[in-house]
Amino acid sequence: MTNNKFNSRKQFKEKILELIYRRKSFYFAVILCIALVGITVVAITYYNISTSTNPNDSEMLYKDLNDLESLNSEQAESSTTTPDNLVSEEDNNKQVADITESNNDAGKATSGNEETAINEEQNNAKETSTEANTETSVVTEKTLALPVFGKSILEFATDKMVYSKTLEQWRTHSGIDIASDRGTAVKAAADGIVADVKNDPRFGVMVIIDHQNGLKTVYANLAEENIVNPNQLIKQGDVIGSIGDTASLESADPPHLHFEVLKDDKPVDPAQYLPTSLIDN
Repeated sequence: MTNNKFNSRKQFKEKILELIYRRKSFYFAVILCIALVGITVVAITYYNISTSTNPNDSEMLYKDLNDLESLNSEQAESSTTTPDNLVSEEDNNKQVADITESNNDAGKATSGNEETAINEEQNNAKETSTEANTETSVVTEKTLALPVFGKSILEFATDKMVYSKTLEQWRTHSGIDIASDRGTAVKAAADGIVADVKNDPRFGVMVIIDHQNGLKTVYANLAEENIVNPNQLIKQGDVIGSIGDTASLESADPPHLHFEVLKDDKPVDPAQYLPTSLIDN
């Protein structure tokens, strides 16, 4: 009985010792891990410190600082002195100003030459225009040729009244009537171009010649045959048609040419342009 109790106690002690041993092993493993972590942290820290305090790095840092101070010193000195490139820039600006002034002078000279040339061209144009006008303005006072020879049977009257045998009343008359036989050739009074050929309900077959400078001549009461064409160039004395009896407004009058002179499309007295000595009154 006594041996059994002793054995029981012994077994109990052995279990406790075994449990304590197992706990010690666990604690020992934990402590060992903590120690390893601590050693690792210390080693890394020491390495970083040694690296940051590398004498070579310090020397390089010191060298960089010296270079920076030297650079700042050079910049300060350069700010108190005139650099060469600034002088060059001033010289360049001066050269540019000189070139600009030279170009302006040349431009003025060129402009003067161009203005002179333009004036010469304008003068030449004026002379040419004057010559052209002299050539084209052949129709002036007393320069028209008589379109047909004959007696004036009805005068020009716009500011007074003349008697119309056909209408049997007093009326104005925008031209002169020159009597001549039917079929007599009618000639152009001056150089020009045929502006129109038409059959007027009052004055019959009519030819209008443009002599430029606003002057036109009108030939009416013509025959329908042998009439010039529109836009045809005409010389003074060219036959443009013949006397007919197509003017209903003057049918009671003897055969004649109804002749008008228009200035800016307004009738004027043909006597201003015709040699009156040739008109048989």
